[in-house]
Parts: sequence; structure tokens; C-alpha cells
Amino acid sequence: MMTPASGSVSGGVKNKLQHLSLVIRITSTNELFWPGRGGCSVDFYYCRELDICYQFGPTIQATEIRNASVCPGNDLLRIDSKEKKYYIKLVTADIGLVYHAGICIQGKNTGAGWMYNDGSSMEYFDWMRSEPSGLSNVIMVHRYANYQWAVPSHDSPSMIKMYLPFCILYIQTAFIPAIGESMIRLISADYMPEHDNNFEEMNSVGIYNESSFFECTIKCSLDERCLSFFHNNLTGLCVLHQDPFTYTVMSLRANGWKFYLTRERCGRCLVDFVYYRELDLCYQFGPLVQPDAAMCLTSNLIRIDSRERHQYIRLVTAHIGLVYDAGICIQGKNTGAGWMYNDGSRIKFNRWIQDEPNGLSNVIIMYRFAHNGWTVPKNDNVCSYICEY
Repeated sequence: MMTPASGSVSGGVKNKLQHLSLVIRITSTNELFWPGRGGCSVDFYYCRELDICYQFGPTIQATEIRNASVCPGNDLLRIDSKEKKYYIKLVTADIGLVYHAGICIQGKNTGAGWMYNDGSSMEYFDWMRSEPSGLSNVIMVHRYANYQWAVPSHDSPSMIKMYLPFCILYIQTAFIPAIGESMIRLISADYMPEHDNNFEEMNSVGIYNESSFFECTIKCSLDERCLSFFHNNLTGLCVLHQDPFTYTVMSLRANGWKFYLTRERCGRCLVDFVYYRELDLCYQFGPLVQPDAAMCLTSNLIRIDSRERHQYIRLVTAHIGLVYDAGICIQGKNTGAGWMYNDGSRIKFNRWIQDEPNGLSNVIIMYRFAHNGWTVPKNDNVCSYICEY
């Protein structure tokens, strides 16, 4: 077992923590979501930065959105700037735990162009590919597409207001300002109860004595390699990791351990992607497919263009063979003009195994049994895949 580091902090870290405490106060629930302020109606939340009052509600059919009972005396939310989009993305980050549906916002086109409910023309848009695909009295925002917009189909359920679920969202999430060299990035530490009493020390990036969960989150926020952490509320031990533990096994077990996975909340990553700050890498694992079907709809297959990326992916997929007995599809193609990435730049870093590359392909397969070496896929190959954004 590694020896826990001291809980004391140096003068430089103290200065960072003083800055950190200010940010935490600013992002506290009372400051960001204070009801009844700014001229808001009762039960509405007020965001001072954007000067908007808003309220959430249940799932309804998109076709019922013009019913007068939906927003009595008010209007659907109007997203007319990038700042509003990022804010709504932040406060609905985990809404998929409650509603598997889009979010309806203000916007209509009955034949004279897209406009708001007051008749003014819309100037800010964030349509998905192939949208808008028709006329509508409402616009639907889709989390899976990085909060881009679409015209709802007739059978689409939608979420426009929500009350009780706000309690659910904040029970299992702690927000952590992560201090970088040039900016402060907001991440969340999401409690994963399915891993209670399991933990891991191998390949950790730090083990500390921290009596509280909050102190453990600060340790994580100050280490750019920290993507997840374990905290034991009985012993006070805090173990930081650079691994989401999707395809690596937690080999140890004892009472009191809880596991937390961090996620980036300021728009750098797509929803449901994990963020490794050390490499500025947003990524998501995909299931087993034929190589030609390794699809990343709003992103790209992962680009392994350095020794550091190669070693990191090897770490986080250490036990993927327990789930998928196949290679991992990564970015790289050769249609006759040499191997290159999707943006047309040449591949300089490679890990081809002996006698490879052997043929042309739109994808590369990486194999664990060959120390994560690369091959050109054959006709009968299948692979899992990793997307990056």
C-alpha cells in the first residue's frame, strides 16, 4: 500500500485554495439558484449573470406544447446566445437520470421564417445536421447531440419544466472549480453508488489522508491527472486516479469506500463524455461493431498521435477483454495517398505491428494482445471503439 501524503498545504497551494473558496461561494446553490429574486415569480430560479427567471417541469408530448396550461402567464425558455446554451447545458447535465427526452425551447416557424413568440426574428441558431426539417411551433434541444436543435416529430416526448428532480440532481453531484494555468474550469464529482465498498490503489496518482469528501475533491481539482477518486468516510483515505474504471477492475474491497467520477461542465466536452485534463481529452467508449460502422455521430474516432495518448488508452482499457474480445477502432485512413487523420494531416506517430500496414482502410484497429499495436482490419474483424471530441 502506498503511504498517504500529508494533508498540509504549501503557500502556493494556499493561495490557490483562497481563490478556490471564492469560486465555490459563487457557484453555491444559494447563489446560482435563488428563488424569488430579480422579479421572478414564486418557485422560479434566478440566474443573475444572464438575468433570467426559469422553472422546470415534467415530460409532455411535443404536440401539446402550445397548450395554454404549459407555461401559464409565461413563455418557453428563449435560447438566444451561446452563453444561455452553455448555462442550460450546465444545469441539465444529469437530467437523463430522470427524463430520456429532449428539452423544448421557444421558437416557431409557421411559414414566415423562424421567430420568437413575440414576433421578433431569431438570429441565434444551433441546428443539428439536416435541420430544421419542417415547420413547428417549438424547437427541441437534444442532449445526445451536444444540445443542438431539431424540429420535433409528432410522437416526440419533451421536457419543458421540472420541480422535484432538482433535488435529485444535487444529491449525488459536487461541483469542483478546477484551476488551470489560464482559466478556471468547472467539473462535477458524480457519486457512483454501484461501486460502494470497492476501491483500487494500483496506478493511482496520489493517496492522501483527507477526513472529508470535500477535502478529497480539492485534492482532485488541483491535480490535472485526476479523473476519478475513491474516498473512505471511515478511515479518511483519499485515492486519486486518472481512470474512469469503465474497463478496468477495482480489485480491492473494504467498508466505507465510495467512488466519484468527474465530468467537465463548461462546454469543453459533449454530454456523457469523460474529460482527462492532463491531455485535454474528451472521450467516450463505444460498443462492438464492424469497423466500417464505428460511428461517432457528433465527434471523431480517437486520434492516438503521441506516446502519452497511447499509454493512457492502454491504461484505461486494461481489462476491456472481460467485456469485448476484440480490438479497438481508432482514427486513421489510407485510401491510396498514405496514412492520415480525418482532417487530412499525415500520421507521424504509429504503432504498427510486424507486417502492417497491409492494405487500405478507413480505420485502424488496435490490439491489446500486441501491446496495443495497430493493424489494418480484415473482412471478418469486429472492434469496439472510442470517440473523442
